[in-house]
Amino acid sequence: RTTFIVSVESVAVCPLWQTRSAGQPVRPATSYTVSLTLPHPGETQLAYARYLAVTRREYLPKMRSARGAPTMGSLRVSVLGPIGLAKDGIPSGLTGRPMVALARLALARAPLSHDRLREDVWADGEGSDGNARVTLTRLRHAIGEIRLRRTAAGYSVIDVSTDAREFEASLGFARDQRREFEARLAEYGYALSLWTGSAFEGVHAGAWFNAEAQRLNALRESA
Repeated sequence: RTTFIVSVESVAVCPLWQTRSAGQPVRPATSYTVSLTLPHPGETQLAYARYLAVTRREYLPKMRSARGAPTMGSLRVSVLGPIGLAKDGIPSGLTGRPMVALARLALARAPLSHDRLREDVWADGEGSDGNARVTLTRLRHAIGEIRLRRTAAGYSVIDVSTDAREFEASLGFARDQRREFEARLAEYGYALSLWTGSAFEGVHAGAWFNAEAQRLNALRESA
């Protein structure tokens, strides 16, 4: 029997995979470590241990941070189909331009300037400065001031996960021929299960969304 000490922070960069006994897939969370004892060593069991670590973290009652303060609830942005936001696994109902702006910010690799955000969120210059300000105000109310940040470099969001980034990480794991075949095959299935339609389905926005949708859809077709 082998005992694994698994940190959820490592799971966030190590894709998860699903076994028949593991139940519904869950999302990575932060700051939680669990010790699991499994009957057989090996990479497959380690992957399952990581999965169980996140499963157990997902269903624990309100965890507290090291400082003793309640942790923020998890926010998950879905873009591999109709876009949406879930808070602690429950659809939030956020729609319209605030939802489009959140999707853009959640997938950004760096802070976005006000002008760049307006250009990407509205198609063909439809968005005015006033529209952008109202949209960002509504978004801030929806996700909380602490998550929507504005610095000299621009706007960004923190502690928001996306199915697109998880899909890409899982796909990279599945394509790694150094991994065990069963683990890779399961990871392919998990990656494809994240899709519910075409990327950014129904979104009418700037050119960035069109280009990113084409890229993600192409990755799906190649999986």
